[in-house]
Amino acid sequence: MGLKAVPLGLKAVCRTVLLVNTNGDPTGTQSSARDPLGLALAQAGYHVSIVRGIQAASGFIMRNRPSIIVISDPKETQSSMAGSDQWSSLRQLTDAPIIAFLHHPTQEQVLEALDGGVDDCQTDATGIPEQVSRVRALLRRNPPRQDHVC
Repeated sequence: MGLKAVPLGLKAVCRTVLLVNTNGDPTGTQSSARDPLGLALAQAGYHVSIVRGIQAASGFIMRNRPSIIVISDPKETQSSMAGSDQWSSLRQLTDAPIIAFLHHPTQEQVLEALDGGVDDCQTDATGIPEQVSRVRALLRRNPPRQDHVC
């Protein structure tokens, strides 16, 4: 399968993934080269921005319009994203799809996430290829906005 040609005078529409890592410095950012999911998404052709923490994610969302938000709750945390207030606060900022990969979530945590505005919630034990496919599936259902240009 080849690349699609873009007519002269038009810019290709980008799909921006905001990858939120919930451990570490709550206001910091990191490179996709150091994050396996970020790297895989970049290799799949997405523009990836990575932030640490919900506070940084909120700021990013207010300044930018990501195509999708991916929450990564790594093993070092104990599902720090649990709580419907945190999910609904993100949902109030954007209509972009939100997918969460949580480390061994309880059924209650999954239900809180889904009821709080998350579109898909999975365990982080799913492999990177499946996580990329889930991002792709959610983006298929949400056409790109014309204001996202490369």
